[in-house]
This record gives sequence, C-alpha cells and structure tokens, in this order.
Amino acid sequence: MHLFAHPRRGTLACLSVLLFGAALLVAAPTPAVSPPGTPYAWGGNVFGELGDGTTSPHRTAAPVTGLSDVVDLHTGREHTVALRADGTVMTWGSNQMGQLGGGTTGGLRPAPAAVAGLTDVVMVSTGHYHSLALRADGSVWTWGYNHVGQLGDGTTTNRNRPVLVSGTRTYSWVAAGRDMSYAVATDGSVWAWGLNGDGQLGDGTTTNRAVPVQVGGLSDIVQVSGGRDHGLALAGDGTVWAWGWNAYGQLGDGTLTDRLSPVQVTTGARMVASGAHHSYALRSDGRVLAWGRNYRNELGDGTTTQRTRPVLVSGVAGAVAIGSGRDHGLAALADGTVRSWGHNSSGQLGDGTVTSRSTAVTALGVTGASRVSGGAEFSVALSTGTPPPTGENAEFRASAGATRNASSIAVRIPAAVQTGDALVLFVSTNRLASFATPTGWTLLATASDSDLRSWAFTRTAASGSGGTTLTLTLDAMSKVVATVVAYRGGPVTTAIARIETGTGAAHLTAPTTVSVGSAVLHHWSTKINSTATWSLPPELTQRHLSPAGSGSGQVSAVTAGGVPAATGTWPSRTATASVASGKAIGWTVVIPPVS
Repeated sequence: MHLFAHPRRGTLACLSVLLFGAALLVAAPTPAVSPPGTPYAWGGNVFGELGDGTTSPHRTAAPVTGLSDVVDLHTGREHTVALRADGTVMTWGSNQMGQLGGGTTGGLRPAPAAVAGLTDVVMVSTGHYHSLALRADGSVWTWGYNHVGQLGDGTTTNRNRPVLVSGTRTYSWVAAGRDMSYAVATDGSVWAWGLNGDGQLGDGTTTNRAVPVQVGGLSDIVQVSGGRDHGLALAGDGTVWAWGWNAYGQLGDGTLTDRLSPVQVTTGARMVASGAHHSYALRSDGRVLAWGRNYRNELGDGTTTQRTRPVLVSGVAGAVAIGSGRDHGLAALADGTVRSWGHNSSGQLGDGTVTSRSTAVTALGVTGASRVSGGAEFSVALSTGTPPPTGENAEFRASAGATRNASSIAVRIPAAVQTGDALVLFVSTNRLASFATPTGWTLLATASDSDLRSWAFTRTAASGSGGTTLTLTLDAMSKVVATVVAYRGGPVTTAIARIETGTGAAHLTAPTTVSVGSAVLHHWSTKINSTATWSLPPELTQRHLSPAGSGSGQVSAVTAGGVPAATGTWPSRTATASVASGKAIGWTVVIPPVS
C-alpha cells in the first residue's frame, strides 16, 4: 500500500563572483526525495513480488535484484513500483492487469524491469492492480486495471502502458487505494477518480468517476493515502481527514458510518498511511496512531479490538516513516531499523517467523531504512546503508504563494508554520519596482536581470505567525510573484542568485556546499509573455508553482527542494520552462541542520 518518508528541514550572505558566464550574488554561508538507496523485501513471493528473481518466500529482508539507486517505492497487492534517482521507473511482481506497465498483460516478473518511455518522474504510487507516476511537470500517468475508471483517462479500458490522466491540472502528490486514485493539486486541493460505491472519492456522491473530481471540503493538503475503500488526507496544519467506507471504524471519527465527504480524525500528525480496513498516522513526536479493523492485530495495540478512534501502536517510538500492508503495519525508526506488527502468515513482518504480532517487533536483515511499504503479504523498505539523519535535520514544513498585477501583493503564511521555523520569502517583479523590507524580515540578497528583479528574505517564525498575511506595497504597478517557504530549522543566512545571460527555456541555479542533514531550496523566476509550465530534476520536489497568466511581461516562478545524500558539492540544478526567455533568475538557499 502506501509508503511515506520523513520530510526534511532548515539555513543561509554578499560577495559578487562570476560563475559559468552568469552573474552570481552570494550571501556568504554561516555555520525531502530520499537519498538513493537499495530496496529490501520480505514475505510472500508467489508472484515474484520480492524482486529477487525467484518465487520463493523470505521471512527476513533481502535486497531486490540489481537496484541500488532508488529514491521512492510503493507496493500494490502483489507488485512493486520503484523510482530511480534518474527519474525512471522500475516494476516487478504480478502483471495480471498490466500493472507493471511493460506493454504486456498477464503472468509475473520476479525481477525489476523499466517502464519504457516514462521519464522525469518524481513520485510513484500503487493501487491493488494499477500504478501511478507523477512527473516533474505536474502531470500524472497511470497504467493497469481500469474497470471503474481508476486510471483517470476517461475510459474503463485496461492499459499495460502509461496513459495521461485527463485534464490540464498540475499535481504535487499522488496516491492510490484498491480501485481508486488520488492526487493533491499544486493549490492544495485533492482530486480523485475510480471506484466510488461507498464514497471513496469524497465528492459527496457514490458515482464512479473516470476523470478527476474534487474531494469536497479539503484545502492546504500535503499528503493523501488510499485504503481498500477509504481515503486519508493530511493538511499542512497536521490535521488528518478521512472519507469512504467505515464498517470497521477505519475513518476514525468514532462511528461506523460511511462518509461521502471528509471528516476530521485527529491533529498533530505529519504522515498518514492506509491499510485494507485500518489507518495510521505518524505523530510529530515519532509515535504512531492506529484505528479501524483489528482482527489480525493490524492496530498493534496488544489486542484484537476494533477501534473507531485512534490508539497508540505499542513498541514504536522515534518513527520517521510509516507504511501499511493489507493487514500489517510498518515503521522506519530514527536508528534505521524497521518495526512491524499485525498479520504474518507469509513472513511479512520480517522477524523470521510466521507468527502474527499484536505489538511491534523488529524486521531482521535491513538497516538504514528511510521508507517502508506493505502489500498483501509482503513488505519492502528503502535502505540508504546508514540511518537517515534525524532529530536536528532540515525539514520542509509548508509553502504558499501569490501572483498579482498590482502595486501590492499579499501572501498568507502557511497555517502549518510553528514557532521557531525558518521562513524564506522570494519576491520577483517584471520591472524595477521596489518596496520596503517587511517588518521582522532580513534581506538576504537581491538580483536583477534587466527589468526582472528578485529578492530573497528570511525570518524566524514567531508565535502566531502561521495563518497570518504578509502584504508588500510596491512603489509602482508591477506584475509580481511572492512565495513563502517554511522549514523546521534555521536560522537562514545564505542565498545565492544566478542570473541568466542568454535566451532559452532551461534555467540554472548555482552550485553550493552542503552537508548530510541539510536541505537545499531552489527558486526560479522568469519574465515571459504567456502561461508556462516547468520541468524539474527528479531529485527535487516541487514546493510551489506560479505559472503566470497571459499577456506581456508576466512573471512565472517555481520553487523546489532537495535533500543532500552526502556532504560535499551540491551541483547546479536546471529547471526548464515551457516558454523561452532571456530574463531569468535562479536562487539557491542552503538550509543546514539545527545546531
């Protein structure tokens, strides 16, 4: 089912140098996608779902054959989809409905193979018998079973190669349930398609949909997850929402009533994951909440008692990622170990037995785990070889932005922002307009490319900052873009601007020096004459997009973040706009761990 990684975190000065033929403004330094790793798998292997070239089960973890540069992976019922660092996708396991995307239907594949023609992917997900991929341009591609429209291409025709989900909307997150799919749009709304007989799509109806429809009443959403017949969403403020079938209390609202629209479950969460008839939420303190069906110990609370409200999983502390199988749960801890609980008939808990567990045990044979996911009767983990940086790491919190053609612009500080967070503000205008440094903010640097001008500011969030509005008043009418990004970390003291010197669609940022546990934030702005889309490198996660409207002198901007896998040089990154321009500025902001 669904796998979620611990998001990352926080820091950043003025000398001028020339780099690669571009003017570079450096504000001198002061003291997200997981790093590439190896996937491990364990449990049942009837369909080759362990990816080791055999159909023999394993009761402890073993590496997947021939893969060592994986940054994301998800499990379906009996298949796995993995994203490589170069943006390509690998699949293995059952191919009953063409869910491996290789152009054939039926049979199985016990070792990884590439999905042909699919590139620039930044995230993957899986349903029972279908698969999803999110590309850097915000488009969603799907393949596999489509009997109720879960591929979102407007048909109910099964596909054994990727097809584009209908519509022109751009997305930042994808997930799938059994026979439905979900995506978070770049504006924080949630869209769904596929099976809807029990309200799985959250649109207030029970009508199946072959194209995306909006899940009602949700905004500022950062993650979604799908179970057998229910959905979960995590808002930027840590609130968890649920909808769909509720026969076992899997919606967590204290009832057994199905919900056609989202209801609130709990607060203080930073990840969610869905099983068949149960749900999990990872709290900010590293503990895991569970609710729903418990006949196979899937709630991990030491009982087999069904729960309609969240309870704590026993034996899990310091978790940085969670995942769920059909009837079992998984957590990656800060020390890189994996804890598991629930049904264990095929060894899917990885403890060397086939004994089900009502409280968490340690999965054997895997260390340095940063991500976990579970299928029907198997599990996978992504190992980077060493425990992921924890505790003081730079960690993305939230982002927001606005675009206007006016003499002022207002941007809302995300409600998820907490006291002490590091805030970075980027502002770009299409002329040499100016404005006063906003109260409480520090100017890091400015950059100009003819009449395209850009600023980078920072501040540490004070109590009550989240949800407030920042208004900038310009000294002249201008087309202006403002983007605020929040990290748990800081203080931010470094910003580097790279100014384009030629005309083109590809725009670069400056390289910099980083350390493990830090985060890197990039922001590109360009002056164009029409709406633009952007393509980002696969190792970056889009944080905010301002595509701009039509007309001359528009400013389009995109913001993205990444997580260094090792201490050393973070190379220049390229974002490509769909419209060429001779005026563009790229920012690099290094956000080191909290000391």
